[in-house]
Amino acid sequence: MIPQDGKDWAVAVVIATEVPPPGSSALTPDEIQLAIGAVCNVIRARAQDPRFPNDPVLVVLEPKQFSGVGQDYWQRAMAGHWFPDHVWACLTQWRGAPAPAAEGALWYYSPISMNPPYSAPGWVAGKTEVVVEGLPQGFFRFYR
Repeated sequence: MIPQDGKDWAVAVVIATEVPPPGSSALTPDEIQLAIGAVCNVIRARAQDPRFPNDPVLVVLEPKQFSGVGQDYWQRAMAGHWFPDHVWACLTQWRGAPAPAAEGALWYYSPISMNPPYSAPGWVAGKTEVVVEGLPQGFFRFYR
């Protein structure tokens, strides 16, 4: 069942489609929770930064910012039909207190998802990396 607050659900779905669900990658459950918290913090930081929209939903729906938005699996997740337990875990963390992961980061990417794999996007030049202790850098890299 999708919660009444569709705005929080939309943000949680984006987080869920950015962070692999349990069992779908080499990330441990603890690393998945850490990644969810870090992505939550990026969205919160963007909503507070004047360079981005001040609404988290507008942040996550900005074109070309979050890779899953608009994809088939994203649409299924919005309808509650794609890893619903994972989306609920992301919703719980989104609604909770900010995690101490990737504080101050406004950008991130997934090296394993790049083409070619493990390459870096051009936008990282001039940005400062925010290391998230306990999260493999092959899966997520954060920047401010």
